[in-house]
Amino acid sequence: METSVDTLVYQLEDDDTNVRWNSLQKLRRIAAVETSHFPVRNTRRFLQCVRRRIVNEADPCVAIEALRLLGDVMVSLGDDVDQILSSILPHLISILPRTRKDQEDSEEDSDILQEEMLQVFRKYTNVTNDLQAVADLLVNIGLGSGQGAVRETSLVVLMRLLDERFLKHSKTNRDATRSAIGRGDKALIVALVQAIIPAMEDTNENVVVVAEEAIAKLESYWGSRFSSDMMKFLSTEDKRTLQEHQEPIADFLQVCTTSTSPPASPPQSLRPTSTASFSDACPSKAHPLTLTEELYFGFLKADIVAILTTYMSNSNADWKKRATAVEKLYAACKEVDAGTLRGFTVEERAKRMDELEKLFDVLVHLTQDVDVHLVKRALQIAQILFRKLSPPRYKEDDVQPNQNDENAEVKDAAFYMKKMLSPTIETAANFVGDDDEMESFVYTLLGQVFASGCVSVTSIEQVLASTSLRHRRSQIREEAVKVWIVLLLITDRESLLSDSYAPNEYVVQTLGRLLGDTNARVRDLAFEVAAVLAMVCCCNIYALLETLVEDEYVAERVDWAALRARLRRKNVPELRSNCTLRIKSTAVATGVCRSRTNRLASSVEQSLDTRSEGVYTTVDINEKLSALRKKMDQPRSKRTQRPQKELTTAPRQLSPQQLQSLQSDSHNYEDRSKFTDRARVTKAESPSHSSYDERPICPLASSGESDQIYLNFGEAPRSGKQEPRYLEPHEITPLMNPKHELNRVLSQLQSDDWEANFEALSTVRRLALHHASVIDAVKVHTIISGIMKQVSNLRSSVSKNALMALESMCAAFSRAMDSEVESIVPVLLKRCADSNAFVCESAAASLRAVVLKCTTSRVVSALTSRASSKAAPIRREVARGIYALILGQADIQTSKDLPPVLQLVGRCLEDSNNEVRDIAKQAILHLHHIQRLPSERIKRFLSASAQSKVNSALSGKVAYVPQLLPKSSSLMEIASELPSSATKKRETTSAPKAKKTAKLSSRASPPASSNGTRLKMNSDELHRLEAKLDSNNWKDRFDALNETTNFICGCASALVESGQMLNLFDQLIKRLDDGNAKVNVLALECMERIVPAVGSGMEQILPNFVPAIAKNLANARTSSLALSVVRQLCAHADNRSLCQQFAIQARSANSRVIPALLDTLTQLTAHSLDDKNNYVLTRHVLPLAVDLLKEAKSGVKEANSRLLRQLRRTLGPTAISNAASKLSSTQQDKLAAVLR
Repeated sequence: METSVDTLVYQLEDDDTNVRWNSLQKLRRIAAVETSHFPVRNTRRFLQCVRRRIVNEADPCVAIEALRLLGDVMVSLGDDVDQILSSILPHLISILPRTRKDQEDSEEDSDILQEEMLQVFRKYTNVTNDLQAVADLLVNIGLGSGQGAVRETSLVVLMRLLDERFLKHSKTNRDATRSAIGRGDKALIVALVQAIIPAMEDTNENVVVVAEEAIAKLESYWGSRFSSDMMKFLSTEDKRTLQEHQEPIADFLQVCTTSTSPPASPPQSLRPTSTASFSDACPSKAHPLTLTEELYFGFLKADIVAILTTYMSNSNADWKKRATAVEKLYAACKEVDAGTLRGFTVEERAKRMDELEKLFDVLVHLTQDVDVHLVKRALQIAQILFRKLSPPRYKEDDVQPNQNDENAEVKDAAFYMKKMLSPTIETAANFVGDDDEMESFVYTLLGQVFASGCVSVTSIEQVLASTSLRHRRSQIREEAVKVWIVLLLITDRESLLSDSYAPNEYVVQTLGRLLGDTNARVRDLAFEVAAVLAMVCCCNIYALLETLVEDEYVAERVDWAALRARLRRKNVPELRSNCTLRIKSTAVATGVCRSRTNRLASSVEQSLDTRSEGVYTTVDINEKLSALRKKMDQPRSKRTQRPQKELTTAPRQLSPQQLQSLQSDSHNYEDRSKFTDRARVTKAESPSHSSYDERPICPLASSGESDQIYLNFGEAPRSGKQEPRYLEPHEITPLMNPKHELNRVLSQLQSDDWEANFEALSTVRRLALHHASVIDAVKVHTIISGIMKQVSNLRSSVSKNALMALESMCAAFSRAMDSEVESIVPVLLKRCADSNAFVCESAAASLRAVVLKCTTSRVVSALTSRASSKAAPIRREVARGIYALILGQADIQTSKDLPPVLQLVGRCLEDSNNEVRDIAKQAILHLHHIQRLPSERIKRFLSASAQSKVNSALSGKVAYVPQLLPKSSSLMEIASELPSSATKKRETTSAPKAKKTAKLSSRASPPASSNGTRLKMNSDELHRLEAKLDSNNWKDRFDALNETTNFICGCASALVESGQMLNLFDQLIKRLDDGNAKVNVLALECMERIVPAVGSGMEQILPNFVPAIAKNLANARTSSLALSVVRQLCAHADNRSLCQQFAIQARSANSRVIPALLDTLTQLTAHSLDDKNNYVLTRHVLPLAVDLLKEAKSGVKEANSRLLRQLRRTLGPTAISNAASKLSSTQQDKLAAVLR
């Protein structure tokens, strides 16, 4: 019988439609007889075949038979029925509103097909009694679809399933009250209401209507207390949306109650306004959790405030408590409404505003926390509180309440936001250039405050002038000046500035101090402030500065000529969408303030024209130098060319000092601040010397001859070919035409001439150090690819220069190179083990630069993938790399990447090579003695054998040798000394990070390809690759894997958007189980590249992909490669989907695979920080861990123990206790022993 069934399953893939239909008919007859157990050997393959007959079938009759077969075998599949939830139901949602592919198909067939799909959902719900899981799929996938018809049909199917459940329940319990609805059903209804309310704002009118009907049905299930009970679980925005659609919902509700008559709730006389009123109305039925308790600020529990004000140290225990309390505070702030927060009466409002001072003190302290995630969360909380506390908008000349009472200090939203202004600016300055997401958080909050108009421009300027603009740290002054510019631009955009606006005397004097600041970057930004005040605010700032700046010392330091030249240029900084600045803007001021009267011509211009124009400024010199450079770039005419005799005369030999002087002169025009500083030093040393404004301007070499700088009069470069040499640090000078040089580099890197390659690599070093802003993310990928090609060059001089160029790129772009780490690290490790000493040294320096500059998680993942190499030198360099990472991160003990770092160190401790072990021991000793990491925390993430190695290392047998992290090269010092290096780093066009803590949109766009572009997809090429992957010749399949990998990496975004990736990945997944070992291994290696390229798009194929990877984990030959793929999957896919799929797979996996799956779940659990992830952990992972308590094998028991302990840390002891209450006493004892 089994052979017959398996044969029929294979026939489902036949090309003949009649064969497929007949096979389905026969399988249905077998299912009708074999009701207890369906005799199929491979259930997963059987369900995949059935799924293809439903989703990819052109004939609707075959698809209908496949759906009916699925319903017939559902009861007889036993425990394997859960595979339907992961492998079939998600694919049915997208085709629920199915359209006919052929005009010959009747409309009746389409209706039957839809009805059969609905019956599959209904029968699965009845068989498994798991409506929650089906509802999760319909909400997450259905409502998250980009097609309006799918969203509409998903809601319809969901309502039909709910009707069948609740109406059947109501018919059998006519006399039951509202309490008859179980707690699980209440949680389900609350979750559905929260998910459906956003659908009422859908752009598709049909979706809006269905969503309104769905809310009405849920209200009829709940009863008459729906409004009062549900409001406690909704945010302010959801309440507003629900109120706007109340009328159509009421109409639907009337129809529902008259047709079905659901059980009525007790009459509702008055709508309770608080928890106390509800408990007073019905004390006998009040839930213990709804009883009144002491609340701070009217909405916050006392224990949260106590933790945030008590546990303020940086210890691990205090950090965990503080992080949990911050998340609870964030959730409470989102749920509380504005009325409760502000108070309802005048007395209550005044009292509440006084109480909130303590809460804002806590937020100010959190902005200085060592954990960056807590800092970001504090900024989000401040943004929520300000939005709910903010009063109406006021213009600058409007009379605000209590504004005239100077002695009265009203504590309102404006008061508290002014209090947070200085700490917020300090936070932005601390993370500038390192965390773009933090900058976005800060300026989004400040932009909301400035745009609200509740805080006047004058008061904000006064606060800035008194605190941050006079701070001793130049970074904070720089950030405060940027905030000042943002303030002026936003208030002008929102029309909040009055026509008579002008900064007061104290603010103008502060601006004068900034114009003469010792920091060049602060001075440049102060010039931009003056330009904004003049162009945007129409304020005669020049006259104000001359009048009000009375300090002679300050007045002498201001470059008045440069200020006049800046005010004549009619451009101002540009405001981005996230309220950050783009300083180098081409926006014209007349376009900015087009709607306002332009008083600039009669005020500022008049003031500027009265000044002497006889003195050259540094800006004037720069303009003249630029004009001279353009003139020299033009070809000389015959009349101006020199005779050939003059050109052939012997050139004058220049000393190295003269050449260096000429090189420095050739790039001074690109850095005005450097020019000014050096001129002032020269003037101080020789008072009789003429000023730098009167120096003769020397002609410069053209950009095409940037490497050979010589005098144009009587001198020429030496004839003949010179041997290429490496650029010394002082020779890495700016380029005259960086864009032209960049294009030349891209072509030279592809050349076959090694000298052209060498020259291109030297130019890359100069571009990276001085012109990083002209290289975007796509060109970074292209340049890195060319450099890596030259790293493996057989000519050692080219290889070393390539390594030095790679080091320069890391110093300039750091985290923008994260996508390249996986391809860079293996090549560098191989070069570090090279026999050539000087190439090996350069490779080690480049590897240190990658380790220290790129994101830690990417570096650790790349190093871990090579830790199992057969070559001992490569493993030794892996150990050195992880040790350098530990030395370079002083705060690694608070980093979320500590577990993988320790696990890699543990693997090195167990290595067979003594050099690798010695390096790992030094890393352990450094963590313990220098970074004060307790031994228990170190051993928590290591295996039992590695723990013994740690004990041996810490016992005193091994001496700790303190080491300083070696500098990669003097290039790092040059980059850090350049005043514009931070600016260039911020202006790079690398892709921004995704926000981890932000709320994920249900309609997120598909991921971009690996190089950040969105290329078009070639459908013909896609079909060719699918056919080649399914070839009978293993060599064709082998070649097709490489071609498919390149194809996916080149157009991953378009492939995900097209919806055609399922068929392609079906063929790729087959290759993971290929009969040929070479094809199998190559498929795993290709998946390491494909997973990062596809990114979040992998969620579509996880139900089929995870089982295939798990099967490779059971094979000793492919387990290491499979583990590497799993790590890539955890780094790029959503935690919630991964937790669900790995938990499902662990229930039916081989016992050799279960420990690896459990360890993966442990890592995913450790990174679960929001409520949605915790819900998945409670629903899928925790039940799995509890069920595995009865497992007898030691490997599974150890892995499960680690998982249970991590679940307790993440979910808390309450969730574990609730799960343990359903266990027997024996199992409870085992659980207690594990958690003890």
